[in-house]
Amino acid sequence: MIGITPLKAENCAPLQLDCQGKYEGFYTTLTTLKAGEKQSVHLSDLSALTTWQGKMQWNLCHADGSVVEALGSKQVQMNGGSTQSLDFEFAAANNAAKGDYLRLVACTDGSAKWLPVLNALGKEVIVEAYERKVPVVEVVSDTKNVTINSSNPNNKTFNGKPLLGSSYIYNVDFNSSVEKSIDMLSLDGKTYTAHTTDAVVLTSDTLYIKAKGYTAAELVAQCSVDVEKTGQLETAMQKAVADADAVEALTVTGTLNNTDLQYLSSLQSLQQLNLENATTPQGLFGATFKDFSRLTNCVLPRSLKQIGSETFKNCYVLRSISLPVCLQATGSKLFSGCQALTDIYAHPSSPDCVAADAFEGLNTPSKVTVHVQQGLAGAFQQSSKWSMFARFVDDLPALPQRFTYGGVDYKAIYDGDGNFAEVTFPSGEMYRGAITIPATINYEGLEYTVRGFDNTDGMSPFVGNPLITSLTLELNIERLRAMLFMGCTSLEHLQLPSTLRHIDSECFRNCPMLKQITLPASIETLGDNAFCGCQYLTDIYCYAMTPPEGSNTDSYPFAQCRPQNVTLHVPASSEAAYRATGFWTKFSNVVADLPDAPVDGITATTDLHTTLPVKAAGKQWVTLHMQQAQQVGIYSLSGMLLRVVQLQKGANNVWLDDISIIK
Repeated sequence: MIGITPLKAENCAPLQLDCQGKYEGFYTTLTTLKAGEKQSVHLSDLSALTTWQGKMQWNLCHADGSVVEALGSKQVQMNGGSTQSLDFEFAAANNAAKGDYLRLVACTDGSAKWLPVLNALGKEVIVEAYERKVPVVEVVSDTKNVTINSSNPNNKTFNGKPLLGSSYIYNVDFNSSVEKSIDMLSLDGKTYTAHTTDAVVLTSDTLYIKAKGYTAAELVAQCSVDVEKTGQLETAMQKAVADADAVEALTVTGTLNNTDLQYLSSLQSLQQLNLENATTPQGLFGATFKDFSRLTNCVLPRSLKQIGSETFKNCYVLRSISLPVCLQATGSKLFSGCQALTDIYAHPSSPDCVAADAFEGLNTPSKVTVHVQQGLAGAFQQSSKWSMFARFVDDLPALPQRFTYGGVDYKAIYDGDGNFAEVTFPSGEMYRGAITIPATINYEGLEYTVRGFDNTDGMSPFVGNPLITSLTLELNIERLRAMLFMGCTSLEHLQLPSTLRHIDSECFRNCPMLKQITLPASIETLGDNAFCGCQYLTDIYCYAMTPPEGSNTDSYPFAQCRPQNVTLHVPASSEAAYRATGFWTKFSNVVADLPDAPVDGITATTDLHTTLPVKAAGKQWVTLHMQQAQQVGIYSLSGMLLRVVQLQKGANNVWLDDISIIK
């Protein structure tokens, strides 16, 4: 419309019309203004920016801004900071033409200048006066065993539908056979609040009414669903039960996303929620269950690592919560306002699994019993993070301290950063054959990050082992310590970690059956005699752009490996460097047949054309090129999840504080 633009403060009245969402702050049934026809306009919340007294009116204007006539003039007096509603009634002397509109203006007493009134967005308050489409509200009702009556004389309607912005009153009458009733409403279709006898101010173009009554036979005491695809919990519920709102206790398995989690809090009869065998890779963020006023018991996913702030805030009837064994970090005020809480089942092995202010705002911690693993009551009781609680009971089963996976024995380690495992000494015979050490292990529902090898009394689980033939190291570590695999005389195949930076002295000494060794692009140093005595070695594939450092004495990394019989394969652009650097000069047969590795932490920006996972250096921006939008996790080299990032299709710049793995 011509001439309608935000104005500077000195060119408008010291008044402001509040608006919200699609509601512009006023309502009227006006469609086309006709001469002599009575019209009314209601302003819901008019605020005075300063104390003000004067007249207000509507000017009928042509499309070019010229005034045709003034309508509905009335005297108004307001104190600074006050808010009030206003009603205008008028009948025009002229018919409105195409493009005409009504403009709200005000004139301070003692002044002859009429100034426009702006809304909270800084725009003039305008009502179209010709062929206007009246904003109305669609009422969507989900009902059962109930009668809804909305025939209230105070309801403002147009063609049978309530006006957007008006106050709406309706009554709900349940059938006499109903044992349990739900009477809720929502203006966004997601967050429902209890319906009272008070009028509802319709600030959205849809009002969702959920009024259901259930007989005892219609309530579902227990329901179990498996979510086959993320985002499909609602579909799974529709298949499992005729009415999801009738479910009182729910067990969910499968992988859930934020849409699924938000759907849970919309179930109006749900009291008990068991997510133990579900997974939420993104964690629980965004106060997922805040104001879930019906929830009494909740078991969180066993694999859950992170919980955001205020996740259960104002869950007034929540009595018990089960914190998962994998929990590593939380936000603040998890249970603020949870006045009925009596039991916390803390399955983690470390009291550091929560933030220092995780329980801030909990109403009555003195009434709460904290249940922990056997033998851990003292550790939790002495932790400052749990100091507000007085009762600790160690009645939860202890986690395994040792387990076997893939034919290899591991020692379990639990701390505030997560669950870890180290390869340890076999409980029976020596390890034999092909051995794979993965980056992570899922054992009895727990995920362990493999972070290294047991070092009891300075010994290694593999040293002097004549039975191992193949060794695949997939774990994310930077160093292999001294003598770790020394004397593995039958070892023929070796795959080193892609994150490896250092191989210490004598790590693979006297492994004579190794014929080929592949060193990753990340390798930086090789210790004295690291591969000494690998006498049948024929090929070294070194992907490092910069020749790894090491001694150039008789104890150089490949001592007694007959370098004259070895072909050294290096990146194409690094051949000259290898031929001129330290102990590498002992290899006369150098072939530049390897591709140049991606620059990692050398330039200010690393550009990774992304096939996940990728490893990148810290203190830099990393550009990730994605074929489609997706969430990725930023992990430390130890496997700890640092944060989750939502990537868009195309180029994304992500800042890394430290060397990280993105996957």
